[in-house]
Amino acid sequence: MSLEFEFQQQFNPLNQQLLSSDATFSGSEMYESMIALEPLAKKIGSDSQELLELYNALSLLQKKRGETEDQITYSKAALAIQQIRNTLNIHDHLLLANRLMSALEENEEWEEAVFYSETVCNLSEQDPELSQSQKIHLKQQRGYLLHEVGQYQDAIKINLATLDLAEKEFGENAEELISLLTNIAQNYYALGNFVESEKILTRALIIAREQQDDDQQFEMLFQLGVLAHEAGNPTLAKSRFMEYRELAETLDDEFYLEQADNIMQEFAKRLANLTH
Repeated sequence: MSLEFEFQQQFNPLNQQLLSSDATFSGSEMYESMIALEPLAKKIGSDSQELLELYNALSLLQKKRGETEDQITYSKAALAIQQIRNTLNIHDHLLLANRLMSALEENEEWEEAVFYSETVCNLSEQDPELSQSQKIHLKQQRGYLLHEVGQYQDAIKINLATLDLAEKEFGENAEELISLLTNIAQNYYALGNFVESEKILTRALIIAREQQDDDQQFEMLFQLGVLAHEAGNPTLAKSRFMEYRELAETLDDEFYLEQADNIMQEFAKRLANLTH
């Protein structure tokens, strides 16, 4: 019996169970069973196909178990072998790279997350299994990560391009645009362009109103109020915060009414500090 056959005989049932959408299993027991196969896979070769398959499976398993550090370790190990062998299909390669990017983001390891987000976006363009909506989401994710590392010009460039795609896919007044518009507004804010930031947030507010998304209306009104205050326009800021309260009163929403009181109290404190 070859080492390869011995490995597959033990690994395949575990992997099939892992990939099954309706299978139930003990994560810790499966981890022990899989990690026990590592010496055999390494014996076949330090960059063997078997080791690639094992590390790819362990990456997914540890993601399901919420073991982020292990997820990062096994994802990197699998990608290193994939770079040598290039035997994963495009979709599986994308899923692996995306797992690593997501885990790095969860750990707030922003620089590395940005690095792998480029790989994810490039692979997504080649993946026939991905919908346009999924591709848009991944591009938006890269824009978000670029912003987090302070690359605001690059972030706004990809976000504006993604907005064009999203408008064609969902429509110019679709609710799906709101989070992307919010990101773009943050890009402009970080670049000191308060005028464009206000325009973008206002558009997001209009969409939220048309879609009757109350939570997003509150969020946009709050952000517009903060932006006006930061831009040195307390009158406009107060107007936005009053709109916030009026909406809470109209909806008779206890939570947002309390939030409105807190916002106005904080705003009053900040104005008082400015006059001293």
